[in-house]
Amino acid sequence: MGQFEALVGVDFWTALFVLLNTLLVYFVAKKYLTGPIMKIIAQRQKEIEDTYGEAEAAKTDAEAMQAEYRKRLSDAKSEANEIVKAANATAAQQAGQLMDEAQREAAALKRRAEQDIETERKKAALELKGDISELALTLAGKVVEKELDPSTQQDLIDGFLDDLGDLS
Repeated sequence: MGQFEALVGVDFWTALFVLLNTLLVYFVAKKYLTGPIMKIIAQRQKEIEDTYGEAEAAKTDAEAMQAEYRKRLSDAKSEANEIVKAANATAAQQAGQLMDEAQREAAALKRRAEQDIETERKKAALELKGDISELALTLAGKVVEKELDPSTQQDLIDGFLDDLGDLS
């Protein structure tokens, strides 16, 4: 059993040696490994924070640009609406002007036509008067040439009326 106790038992000097080696490895690792590792971790942490800061700044810029584009779009829409309203008003005004001008031209044409009709009527009346005068003179000439008895007078009147019928 002595051998078993040697295998299982704890030797004071061995335990002390293991404890001192462990402490030595701990302090050496702490001195030479912890500093550089902490530096690397701090550097990585700073890079991550910078990346998050840049992302936040980019997000803020994007939101500002989006707001500006929305404002520009809204301004463009309102300007387009104003242009359309102005174009509609101009078109309505021009349509009114064209209608007024067409009515004036129609009235002028009507007046000219009425004047032409009146002129032609006067011409026709003058020509008719001339023809009637000519017929009256012809009739008077025939009356003077002939002696008037009732049948001759009736024949002259009928001839005169027939000549008048030819004029119309």
